[in-house]
Amino acid sequence: MGKAKQKYKNYSLGMTQRLGIANALLGHPEILILDEPVNGLDPQGIADVRNLLKKMNQEEGMTIIISSHILSELEHTANRFGIVNEGIIASVITETDLQKQKQNVNLTVSSADADRAQKLLQENGIAVANVSDQATSLEDYYFNLVGGTKE
Repeated sequence: MGKAKQKYKNYSLGMTQRLGIANALLGHPEILILDEPVNGLDPQGIADVRNLLKKMNQEEGMTIIISSHILSELEHTANRFGIVNEGIIASVITETDLQKQKQNVNLTVSSADADRAQKLLQENGIAVANVSDQATSLEDYYFNLVGGTKE
């Protein structure tokens, strides 16, 4: 039996999520409210939903409100964040203001040059707060391995 004739109750969680988002977009709403929209999606599906929501916001001017516990995903998707604690909005911050909150700058150099870079920085009066090896993120590894588009 083809997917077109498959009953809704037999759909996977990811397919149900996609169908729900598509259904919500049918009327071209001015405001779209989504609860955990990437729940149950594979990495490519997450990237696809992220890119669709950004496009709908930027090109269609749609306001999108997302409720999610996956804060790292929200950082990739949203431009304003409301932090709710015990049912009360504790803070609202924009992406720009969040970026200003950063206290450290991460400088990436190849592992072959790390010691030299640290020495040069210190010789020039620049404090080095931390030196650490950083592995490739799982998301980067996934997309490098199987292809697809992260952004």
